[in-house]
Amino acid sequence: MEEERRTRLFVDGFPRYVRCYDAPWQDLRYTVLFTHCRGSRPWLAMTADPHGPDGAWVAGDGRVALDQLPESAKKRFLRLGRRLSIQDLPDACRCRVHVNYLELWRQ
Repeated sequence: MEEERRTRLFVDGFPRYVRCYDAPWQDLRYTVLFTHCRGSRPWLAMTADPHGPDGAWVAGDGRVALDQLPESAKKRFLRLGRRLSIQDLPDACRCRVHVNYLELWRQ
């Protein structure tokens, strides 16, 4: 990846265009929303160790960014949890986010 593009997409080695959430009451505790993707609203939900023996992760795409839904819809259908920085995600989750992020931006 060329240096200028890497600088635009990453800050101190971490993906720039992500929003991370923690909902400890859910099985797929961590949700990451990928922002600035033209025409899509990709997301990733995962356990604390997505590749471990009891781990899981699922990725999807929507027409509307999950955290941009109207308040009434958020309260009824969505419980993202508290916002956190990507640095606060477990190492295995950060690795999964990094892989998905690179796949999205290579398109």
